[in-house]
Amino acid sequence: MLKSSYHQHPFVLRKYQKWPWLDSIFGRWHDVIAETKPAKAMAIKPHSKHEKQLVTGRGRVAVPPPRRVAIVAVPPVRTLDVFGPAEVFADANHLNRGEPAYDVQVVSATENRTVTSYLGVPLVADRTYHEMRQPVDTLLVAGGEGAQQMRLSPKLLEWLRRQSGKARRYGSVCTGALVLAEAGLLDGRRVTTHWNWCQELQQKHPKVKVDPRPIYIRDKNLFTSAGVTAGIDLSLALVEDDLGGALALQVAQMMVVFLRRPGGQSQFSATLMAQARGRRSLRDLLAWVADNLQSKFSISTLARRAAMSPRNLPAYSERKSAKLPRGISRPCG
Repeated sequence: MLKSSYHQHPFVLRKYQKWPWLDSIFGRWHDVIAETKPAKAMAIKPHSKHEKQLVTGRGRVAVPPPRRVAIVAVPPVRTLDVFGPAEVFADANHLNRGEPAYDVQVVSATENRTVTSYLGVPLVADRTYHEMRQPVDTLLVAGGEGAQQMRLSPKLLEWLRRQSGKARRYGSVCTGALVLAEAGLLDGRRVTTHWNWCQELQQKHPKVKVDPRPIYIRDKNLFTSAGVTAGIDLSLALVEDDLGGALALQVAQMMVVFLRRPGGQSQFSATLMAQARGRRSLRDLLAWVADNLQSKFSISTLARRAAMSPRNLPAYSERKSAKLPRGISRPCG
């Protein structure tokens, strides 16, 4: 199994506090990295508290049935809100010792199995919501522009209330939260959605406690996430709950996820903001440092990679990030 330098050397940034400007840029990375423990190859967590071990008559442990995951596509759906989580669960199946842990079903929120998408490419669901009569373990509603544009069927909302009441957990990706709120399933609960629609969610549903900052939130058995790639982060957290952190990490590596993000991380990435403000050489430097945390850095090395002088690099970083602490020291001479 490939091991990322993020997980091999999670605390290496602590060594570089003599350069506060660098520490301020990567401070958030350290908080995220510190929460992810390194995993040994193929080290799989035993059955979780949710996973009952079935014993046959001969005393052998039987394989538990796959958990049924229903991802509801609300047209015009953003395809990554559907396929991002679906890919996470599919990779978990492939990596789970050959024993499928999930049965993923894409469910249309309309009477037709063909769902229009944000891309204009039709998405063919496994079944429509009224054809989905089996109980589900995990119910996720995927949104996009459609959650505000379409007139939601009262039958769909009733189906959501019925299924969520029987499911072990339920939640949303992106504006799927607006659909759950319309069904009355978010009243009194702390939730999030894509930052662009948080205000609308709060205005339309004042009983809902909307927090626009985190990329995903867990409130008991309710999971809500911000848009697009945050659905992948949410799904990785669900896999970790079920199958353990080691396998969730393998899934993240299989999907070439740059960094596994905890739910409390802000939707507004400090690293992305720094990249937006800086010139290309500084953006490349940020990526290089993150990939080489095991290395010993010097101000000269960093300046050389950024094609800047040792004196100019800290000053330029401070001017662009506007987040540097007081007492910054610059090379003399």
